[in-house]
Amino acid sequence: MNNLTNSMRTDSPRSRALIRALFFLALMPVMAGCPIPLQFMATPDVEGLTLDDAETALENANLTLGEVDEAHHESVPAGAVIAQHPSPGIKVPAGFGVDLTVSLGPSAGGEGEGEGEGEGEGEGEGEGEGESFYDAGFVDGFAVDEEYFLGHDESWFTRDAGPILYSGGEIPFIDDDSYLAGYWDGVFQAYNDGYFVAYRYAFIIGFSEGYDAAFYPGYLGFLATDVHVDFLDGGFTDGYNDGFSEGRVFGAADYEANAAFDWLVAFLDWQDGVDLYFEEIDVGTGDAGPVILYEYGTDPNDLKSGKARPLKSIMRMRGPVSNKQAIEFARPLTSGQQSELGVTPAATVRSPRALRLDTTWLERIDAFNLAPGLKISRNLP
Repeated sequence: MNNLTNSMRTDSPRSRALIRALFFLALMPVMAGCPIPLQFMATPDVEGLTLDDAETALENANLTLGEVDEAHHESVPAGAVIAQHPSPGIKVPAGFGVDLTVSLGPSAGGEGEGEGEGEGEGEGEGEGEGESFYDAGFVDGFAVDEEYFLGHDESWFTRDAGPILYSGGEIPFIDDDSYLAGYWDGVFQAYNDGYFVAYRYAFIIGFSEGYDAAFYPGYLGFLATDVHVDFLDGGFTDGYNDGFSEGRVFGAADYEANAAFDWLVAFLDWQDGVDLYFEEIDVGTGDAGPVILYEYGTDPNDLKSGKARPLKSIMRMRGPVSNKQAIEFARPLTSGQQSELGVTPAATVRSPRALRLDTTWLERIDAFNLAPGLKISRNLP
């Protein structure tokens, strides 16, 4: 018997609530009745225009007039727009309301005090409603499927140390409780969900094939000579290799233990926190292995440049954590994505042996998503 140490390894999966809370099957029940913006418009520059002219410019841009505030201004004449929110050039959904502040002209003695009281009251009411505006914006932004699938595809097409396509860092950040701030936070969340889910699916595929490659009598020699390469970019090749390197150890352990060939049970155990280690060849999983997992929401460009610190696989693919409204994480794959995943490779580039797996990549992903006891909600802002 080889010197294999393990942590909580069993023949069946145990509680997986904490990690599995990252994955879900349906988005629509939560989104029912919420508008889903599909067309985006750039906000025009209306500063300096009269209120009527500004409203016309917004309508011509397929946008609407939002809230209108008034304020004194020493140089902008009365009736002209002092400021707009969002600022010019920001892309927003068609029909979005742009808030304007209109000049009252220079302040006169005595007017400021009365004005100040009125403004203070109005702002207080606005702040009281701010959270609901933010939440509505977040849900609308998160519901933008094109952002989710943009993230998914940018991970899917990042292969073999090729160019990093991740673009989530370019999404605007607005530090307030407005609808727009919530909207862009939701867009950022949707994009990162898609990017992370694609990496996750590649990891599952790689795990299954690493498990298969090591499930045979020569498992020790294979583990000792197989080389892990970490791309750190959250792309498909990165996910596949990370999963392969963790899965191979479980395949070897199951073969040594005369266990049935079952990569899914092994994956669920890995996800539940099980780590394995072959002491005689110094190969294992987690902290005892070479894998650095891609962390949710991390810009891989920062990993490459050293601005972000890579974390060891003990982090177990930590996803977003928050405490409010439940929204699903993984959206149904498109027909094109299902077609791309509908393959059954005969072998893997990391082993000369033929794979015994006869299911497609898509079928393995579906097997994971449909595993009993895994449909657990997570929370988002």
